[in-house]
Amino acid sequence: MNRLLAYTLVSFLLSSFSLVAAPAHLRMMAADTVDTAQKLYDDLQIPDSLAAALDSAFADTTSVTKERDKGFDATRFSMMKRFRPKNVPFISEKFLDNTFYSVHAKSFKLGSIDYSFGSMGGVSAGKWITPFHAVRANIDFGSWYDNFNGSRIYGGEFTADYLFNFVSYLDGYRPNRLFEASVLAGLGYAGNGYAGRFGNAFTAHIGINLFIRFLPGVELFFEPRVSLYSNGMAISKGGNWRSWLAAFQGDFGVAYNISTGKYAKKNTYPWFVFTQTGMQFQNSAIVRNHIGTFRSLGWDISLGGGKYLTRYLAMRASLGYGHSKWVEYPGIGPKYTDYYSFRLEALLDLISMISGKEDLFVSASVVLGPEIGFMYKDDVVNSFSRQYIGLGAGLQIKFCVWNGIKVFTEPRFILVPYSALNHTMDIINDYRNYYDGLVGINFGVEYEF
Repeated sequence: MNRLLAYTLVSFLLSSFSLVAAPAHLRMMAADTVDTAQKLYDDLQIPDSLAAALDSAFADTTSVTKERDKGFDATRFSMMKRFRPKNVPFISEKFLDNTFYSVHAKSFKLGSIDYSFGSMGGVSAGKWITPFHAVRANIDFGSWYDNFNGSRIYGGEFTADYLFNFVSYLDGYRPNRLFEASVLAGLGYAGNGYAGRFGNAFTAHIGINLFIRFLPGVELFFEPRVSLYSNGMAISKGGNWRSWLAAFQGDFGVAYNISTGKYAKKNTYPWFVFTQTGMQFQNSAIVRNHIGTFRSLGWDISLGGGKYLTRYLAMRASLGYGHSKWVEYPGIGPKYTDYYSFRLEALLDLISMISGKEDLFVSASVVLGPEIGFMYKDDVVNSFSRQYIGLGAGLQIKFCVWNGIKVFTEPRFILVPYSALNHTMDIINDYRNYYDGLVGINFGVEYEF
């Protein structure tokens, strides 16, 4: 047995050396020898003493490797529990620790042409049980329209959510982190009614919660969701042939977390106020069919303020008013649309972000955010008003002129959803869902302090 073992080991070593030093045709012969020796070695019954010696040698080799390795090697954690960075302590001694409260608004659309876009507002309360597990309860009320007859439907819902903060799970708990994201899922109960017709439904939804910590303990969030309702939500004359009804929703709001405010770092970036005005066009199907986009020329003005969160990211809020022509009748003249709005927007300065510098002479910022508004369309017979939740986007080019005073130009686009009487007067569905696409170019001034 010992002779066979010695022969096998020597053959294996010599063959391995020949693979490196010998010519190609000899290396092929050596490879065959290695295969043969390996098969013999695999068939051997190695004595316990030799096995113990091999184990000891392997242990000594690994111990030397660990002493020599002074850096981080992710492969050493490949068969271990997932590596996580060190966390800030998560303190939860009292019931109110890590609780949060929010107010929010949302725009939604039931998955049927029988209904208009709708809007809701509500309040929420929740608690982070661990750094990445939370529960939340929500109450919402709002309205939308029945497109068969234009009647306004009022409704409300109560929902309960579970949130999983995957940013904290992957990167550790940081109560002063600027941006976080959580996936959510929930169940609820909804009711609605109008003109003696009532409905109720159970609901289930999934979505994602994205938020920015704007001030100590204050979080601004946006939450796109997809919901399924049981058949009781469908109370229009069209009914519903399905056993369920889908809805697409977008929530945004502000939340206050009692605990995270204690950890917030002092933000030394400036506040600012601004005003802007400019021209505005309506690029919508109704306008294009009646007078054309360029004949809808109107104007827009807004006033607001905000704060820089980093050298390249800022948040701002503003109140605005817009006025533009939407239809014109021979012998009567033009009719106009008025928009009264509140906007909450984020600004991302691409030049500062890429260059790593601040206080530059020029900046170019992408602007994006929701708009809550009230719209009134004047008409000869069918004047109407609608509340709406829209979405705005733009590009702000800004120049610093003197000691905190800046001027800017801001091309922008706002999408305003609503329902209105269908001018073709089809037998089915007297109302249709429309969009006003407001395109404008504004000029403004900003002061930092």
